Amino acid sequence: MTFNFNVNSMTPETPQNNEENNNVLHEYFQIMPAMTSNSASTGYRVTSSGDFSGFPAYKAFSKTIDMNCNQRWLSANVSEWSPQWVAVQLPEATQISAYSIFFVYKGGVTGEEGRNPKSWRLEGKNSSGEWTTIDTRENEPQATYYHDIRTYILDEKVSYSNYRLYVTEAQQPESTYGHGVHILMLELLDK
Repeated sequence: MTFNFNVNSMTPETPQNNEENNNVLHEYFQIMPAMTSNSASTGYRVTSSGDFSGFPAYKAFSKTIDMNCNQRWLSANVSEWSPQWVAVQLPEATQISAYSIFFVYKGGVTGEEGRNPKSWRLEGKNSSGEWTTIDTRENEPQATYYHDIRTYILDEKVSYSNYRLYVTEAQQPESTYGHGVHILMLELLDK
């Protein structure tokens, strides 16, 4: 199940806009503190497939939003499209039941929306394990308003010490801005 929210009003942007949708965001809490670097003394560590200068991985978890979208993770600009990822290691296995992605939208005039994820897997693992797919999304629609927030409810709760968003396709993998992907914010959520 997916719910879309407008960060300015925090109300659902779904066609039904019913009371059930209206209460979804308020039922969940974020399991992580705001990150101000790729590692924190509290045991959190953020990594990625690569970062573009000035847009490190931790910014996906900084809980900071600006209208210019400067507070975001932007993957390294690679010469050819390949999957990109951002991951977080937690101090201990922590349960989640949903996650939110804040997408970039700049009015559709800059072309940067082409870097938004289109298809991805949310994965989890414990310290020495293999990545396990938790949720898979394919051909998700493009962002259509500023700070487009989409919350994805998992079929069942999971508990891992590492979570990774593994992006397999960008909206326009070969956009004017190169072969990269960006995330304005990623939130891991539980009830």
